[in-house]
Amino acid sequence: NAAITVSAGTPSGAATVTHSFSDNSIGLPGNWGGVSNNTVSGDTATSTVTVTAGASTGAKSASIVYSASGDRNTTPVTTLTRTATVTVNWNVVVCADTTPPVLSGVPSNMTVEGNTTGGANVSWAAPTATDVVDPSPVVSCSPSSGSFFALGGPHAVSCSATDASGNSASAGFQVTVVDTTAPSLSVPSNMTVEGNTTGGANVSWTAPTATDIVDPSPVVGCSPSSGSFFALGGPHTVSCSATDASGNSASAGFQVTVRDTVAPTLSGMPGNISAVATGGGQAVVSWTNPTATDVVDPAPSVSCSPASGSSFPVGTTPVTCTATDASGNVRSASFQVSVVYSWSGFLRPVDNLPTVNRVKAGSAIPIKFSLSGNQGLNIFMAGSPTSQAVSCNNSAPVDLVEETVTAGSSSLSYDPTNDQYNYVWKTDKGWANQCRQLTLRLADGSTQTAVFHFTR
Repeated sequence: NAAITVSAGTPSGAATVTHSFSDNSIGLPGNWGGVSNNTVSGDTATSTVTVTAGASTGAKSASIVYSASGDRNTTPVTTLTRTATVTVNWNVVVCADTTPPVLSGVPSNMTVEGNTTGGANVSWAAPTATDVVDPSPVVSCSPSSGSFFALGGPHAVSCSATDASGNSASAGFQVTVVDTTAPSLSVPSNMTVEGNTTGGANVSWTAPTATDIVDPSPVVGCSPSSGSFFALGGPHTVSCSATDASGNSASAGFQVTVRDTVAPTLSGMPGNISAVATGGGQAVVSWTNPTATDVVDPAPSVSCSPASGSSFPVGTTPVTCTATDASGNVRSASFQVSVVYSWSGFLRPVDNLPTVNRVKAGSAIPIKFSLSGNQGLNIFMAGSPTSQAVSCNNSAPVDLVEETVTAGSSSLSYDPTNDQYNYVWKTDKGWANQCRQLTLRLADGSTQTAVFHFTR
């Protein structure tokens, strides 16, 4: 029997086996030559037998090849070759494996950008390990590749390699998660709004939104804030920002323009006004101007044309009142001023209706009346006075025109002493036996009539 000791980490071991033999057929010389890996001395030979680590115990064979050129009795032997097979039983003693694997490829310290809420999922190339005895030591890292790492750090990662004998080697590295990416900010588009308060508008908008890879709730704000007052005009800049928990900030802005396109509101408009001409066919008429309110302009201007206190001619004159705000928006409304004569009726010698005035055809009749002052000689409308035949009302009272004048044609005059107008109406002889109506259409729009029965 032979024993071989194989140490852990040694790929093979060797043992020397000594054996005895005899060969009766020939004599062996005392010195054998040419035997590889064997030594023969007399009847004893030694042989080196090699076994690999981990070999099992039991019978192993080794071959001894030897040759001789003569025998002991000096009998000439030209060549003698003999092969002997020796069977040896041995025990293999394997020593304990106490050498740890060699761990390599452990990553260097890592700084990674956050890629998910609160941190990052981080992956790396797995380390490798070699071992003298165990061809496949187990390699692992904790936390494992692909794990989540919170923002910040450094976070320790421990890696180890363990062989089949339980020998272990370890190494580690650090992971730091940073967030250097600003949020993504979405803001309103530019806005044009109508003024809604004195001097401008209180403007509100939908709050901007922001998203961030790491921070689920970045802080968003705008200056001025939604609902703030913006003066008429612009554009006014609104600056918005979004800041994440790591202090990364994104900015964006939009513009607000406030316009005023709404005209003021007029109130207190005067109604139509009637006045009596006081002289020169005019009357001075006054009123209280209307007032105006405006959403944006606290004091829109108000004016009327003609203005209150103006002198108005006989007839109807429109008055337009206008309110104008600071933005040039205008609202207008109108009323009428009517100036009339103070008519008190026909004066003698003409009687007023229903009396019928009897007079000789062809007479020049003085038509007298007062208009409360000298209103000028343009008191008749164009084409007036006129006369037209009418049916005689035989039941109406009749009065004789006591006064006629000599005149070649009709004419109008004013007597300031008596404050009377005198229209000389030259009648036609051909109107004999007719009834006719004299119509005076005055410049104030009024119509005054008298009826005459003409005789021969």
